Formats: sequence, structure tokens, C-alpha cells
Amino acid sequence: KLYRGAEHMLYWGCPFKCSYCLVETMRQMYGKDKGRYMRGYSVPRIVEELKFLTEKYEITMWKFFDEEFASKPLKMWSELVKLYNDQVRVPFSCMVSACSLNEQKVDLLAQMRCINVSMGYESGNEDLRTMVLRRKESTDQIVQAAILCKNAGVRTSSYNMIGLPYESRQTLFQTVELNKKAGVQDPSVNFWYPLEGTEL
Repeated sequence: KLYRGAEHMLYWGCPFKCSYCLVETMRQMYGKDKGRYMRGYSVPRIVEELKFLTEKYEITMWKFFDEEFASKPLKMWSELVKLYNDQVRVPFSCMVSACSLNEQKVDLLAQMRCINVSMGYESGNEDLRTMVLRRKESTDQIVQAAILCKNAGVRTSSYNMIGLPYESRQTLFQTVELNKKAGVQDPSVNFWYPLEGTEL
């Protein structure tokens, strides 16, 4: 069968305020009087649209680019899993934060045919990650999230940055070790770049 991949978003916005990311800058640009920053479709609308696009274009794989797929409430997850499995039934990958995952959510992802989750590790040094980058995940949370995914049969990818402020050879190799400890199948490494308007 011919592979046909497609990209989509179900939710827009991110609940986190990482110091290197444009999301917080955009949140400020929108302002409080511009409506909700975190926004998305209802579950019936999501499934209706995905079903239509999947059938029309014979999609065999979805990539969801929600900035934080796992932040949705559990009630919504349960409804989404049921309708998605009834009407769409296509494997997908998504982006999540390790601190948003738990065993119940990973189980729901697996039920929904998720084959890969991408997580931002950024740095293996916890001080750099939490104090400089303003990430919420502890090293233990990252490793535990990866183990939960592996046990559920969900592949893991990671995003990593090098050349961070205050980085050293030691912290760089801590990033390598974190990916090894978490058993990441597909690590991605990029140089940090200071985007205008961000805290860093």
C-alpha cells in the first residue's frame, strides 16, 4: 500500500514558558484581550475533519504538530481515543512533554495507534534545562516517560540542543548520556540559536 503521510494540528498554543521558545513571545503579542491563547477543536470536530481528510487523500500516517499533545484533559483523551479508533484508525506521531505524560496517558496513546512520541530533552544537565531553559521536566521524569512509552510499544524521539549559554564539554556529554539512559531510538541534535524576542 502506498504510504501517504500528512501533518495536522488539533490544539494551538503551549502551556509552558521556555526561555528559548517563540511561544511566550507570541503569547505576549496576542495579549490578554485577544482571546484564549490555548485553543482547539472539540473532539467531534477533530474526528470529523481527520476522517474526511484521511478518506479523501488516503492518508496512512498522521503527524500531529500540537506543541504539547499530552496536555489535554483526561476526559477529552478518553473521548478522542474512542472516536478516533471508531472512525479514523490511522497510526500517528506527536510531540509531548515528559512532565505531561503518565501511565494512563501513555496507555491511551498506544490504544489510539500512536507509534512515536517526540520529547524535548534539550539538555542532559538538569540545572541548564530547568534554570536556563525554564523547562519543567526533571531528569527522572524524562527517563520515566521514555520507559513508559517503550513498555507500551511507542517509539521515542528526542530534541536536543548544544551550544547553550553556560554549556561545557561535561554538560554536552550529559545530554548524550540522558539519551542513552532513556533509550531514545531517534535523537535529534541542533545548535541553540538566540531568537529575537525570547528571554535568552
